[in-house]
Amino acid sequence: MKSLSLRFAATFVAIIVLLAAYDAWHSPRGRARSTHDDHAFGPARLPAPAVRAESAAVDGDDGATHAMLAALPQANAILAGDIAATTGVRVALTECYYTQGRWPDTPASCGIDPDAYRGQLLERVRIEADGRYVAVLRAGHGLPAGEIRFTPTSSGTALRWECSTPSYPDIARVLPACRYEPRASASLATPARTGS
Repeated sequence: MKSLSLRFAATFVAIIVLLAAYDAWHSPRGRARSTHDDHAFGPARLPAPAVRAESAAVDGDDGATHAMLAALPQANAILAGDIAATTGVRVALTECYYTQGRWPDTPASCGIDPDAYRGQLLERVRIEADGRYVAVLRAGHGLPAGEIRFTPTSSGTALRWECSTPSYPDIARVLPACRYEPRASASLATPARTGS
């Protein structure tokens, strides 16, 4: 019993010492020590007021670009979260395909309620033919309205979902497995001239 108490006390003291060392390292003096390293390996970090002043100088007096860029990380996080919430649709469609041997005719035949999938940017989920589903997104947080498509591809016994969007050229920054596929523009054929 005494041995167990000594081990507990030694462990407790070791944890306290480690926490104190961590706190000392991350204190303002510790950060001042690491400033030299920051300059050696990358650009100097500007304090927040200097960043705001620099952004205002670039933007002009209105600061609209700065506000848009500041909102972008939040918008990307919201977009990623809303798309992650649609994983249940993928799971339900996959289960339906494996149990019924075909893609569903209606979402309800697989127990999918498209109206249940909504978010800050996610307006609705649309189920299409051949197991595809589309996340329809409203404009907000600096992002335009758009769509992200998920298409199943079968390779033997495995089913893989491919993500693509015609709406967001920089989608790979938010969803690395997703790719940008612009819609093919409908071009009108010019009739050949006939001699007059």
